[in-house]
Amino acid sequence: MITEIKQQTVLNYNRVTAPLSMDQIKDFFENKDVNFLIDYKNSQLKGHMLLTYISNLDLPCEIYIEDSPVEDIYALLHDYFTSKSLIDSITLKLLSAQIILDSKKMDSDYLFNQQILTKTQRQEFIKTHSALINNWNVFIGSSFYCCLTGIKELETELNFKNLFPVETDVNFVGYNIVNLFSVPSFSETYFSMPIQHEIKYFKTQFEECIFKGKNFNYYFNHSNNLIALTLEEYLTGNLSLDTLLKASDPNQIEYKKN
Repeated sequence: MITEIKQQTVLNYNRVTAPLSMDQIKDFFENKDVNFLIDYKNSQLKGHMLLTYISNLDLPCEIYIEDSPVEDIYALLHDYFTSKSLIDSITLKLLSAQIILDSKKMDSDYLFNQQILTKTQRQEFIKTHSALINNWNVFIGSSFYCCLTGIKELETELNFKNLFPVETDVNFVGYNIVNLFSVPSFSETYFSMPIQHEIKYFKTQFEECIFKGKNFNYYFNHSNNLIALTLEEYLTGNLSLDTLLKASDPNQIEYKKN
């Protein structure tokens, strides 16, 4: 049963513009409980500059974009999709999750209780940035097989690292793609449809700690990711190896009967 994806609310926040004033920065360093709601429309920092600013400060914040012109939202989304500045924005990761599900022609509106962009606007973004969206789909579809390489007996049996083409382009996707695995119901919804994109082994992304000092598995193995929980079922003995070996994609995995 699919769980509705809820837009979380920041309860204790200071509404600000970026860059922050010196007093606001001081408040941040002295009070780690403070949260900021960045008014994107009225901020001086936009796009990549804002994402880099938030990432470098490791700023606990949310970005308010609902009253921004749609062209500005498109531009920010493009930068979020391509940036190496990893940030944890609920708004941007939910919107990007919705766009990716739309790109697979999946009806996902009922999963999200907030529609920042209409379906028509999201489709326009997908059409304009088709190559970018395709790369994200290739990476997400490949993510399942990446995690199988960490299971020694499976890697010995199937040699996943050499089963698919090796991709060495560190810029193939932006780093914020790993945030999708923390979106409730995203993985099981995404993989409920057969993978229709090329599968690759992303050597740098899958092997090195490039995501703010963390490796890919740190983000993939999130409690909201049903695919990760499925692999955990195997590691704890609740899923048979034979069943896992028969799976050509995550949709075909069945749990071992007690």
